[in-house]
Amino acid sequence: MTTTKSATLTALKAGDQIHILQSGLTVAVSNGYTTGGAVLKRGQTITLTDAMIFENQDRNGDSFLDLDAAGQVQKFGRVMFARGPWLSSETVLVPGSVEHVAERERRRLAAWAMPDEVERGEALRAVSEEFGPAASKQSTTKYSGA
Repeated sequence: MTTTKSATLTALKAGDQIHILQSGLTVAVSNGYTTGGAVLKRGQTITLTDAMIFENQDRNGDSFLDLDAAGQVQKFGRVMFARGPWLSSETVLVPGSVEHVAERERRRLAAWAMPDEVERGEALRAVSEEFGPAASKQSTTKYSGA
């Protein structure tokens, strides 16, 4: 599968930042002696280094880090990252995601652990307002009989 570089974007250089839109993007990182992979999470901002740019190039000197949104969709099936730092107005948690459900449950358990009834009620209300109702745990199976 080949992807073409964007004609409108300039190649990234050391010091440029990208932010991660979809968890699971893996980039090669080097400490000067060894190279390994870092799996990035949604909301992370990374500042690129010369070594990082070099380690993420293919044999032709091209890097997926230089792809625009259309190129990322062609390569990954979705947009994985964007240039610049993470916007503070954006939420890191995606409603319905595993991370969203886990964070809701973590905050709900912390609220239930509060000894004061009034504080507990306010904390539980805040969880409901921010995260919405819990996902249904019920499932229905249709039995057609045999």
